[in-house]
Amino acid sequence: MNYDDLIYIDYKAKMKHPPMDRAKRAAQFSPFAALTGYDKAIEEESRVTEEKRILTNDEFSEIERKLQNGINRDVAITYFKKDESKSGGTYLTINSKIVKLLIEKKRVLLEDGTLLNIKDIFSLEIKGNKSYVDYQ
Repeated sequence: MNYDDLIYIDYKAKMKHPPMDRAKRAAQFSPFAALTGYDKAIEEESRVTEEKRILTNDEFSEIERKLQNGINRDVAITYFKKDESKSGGTYLTINSKIVKLLIEKKRVLLEDGTLLNIKDIFSLEIKGNKSYVDYQ
């Protein structure tokens, strides 16, 4: 079929809306992200996590000893923080002061309000002068 005769016919139908200008019309057909969230998913998948290292009994005993000696002293604690969305986690170091050992809860309360699980502590360095020990 040949439609040459239809190409040059004027369209005179009633229009509810005025014709759209070319720039707005072209914007309707501009590229878009067909896979919403794909970039974030790729970024999340490529993020690296570490496995938690298990301490020996001697290493754990040494950390417990340092915790008792580190109350009210400046310390640098390296601990494992579990990742919320993937397996594994990351090791973080925090510089603060130990306020209390919560022995029955197996936690450490730091001056900045951070509450750490004793089993998540990987290393502890005591700094500063020694003062009294507060057990709870």
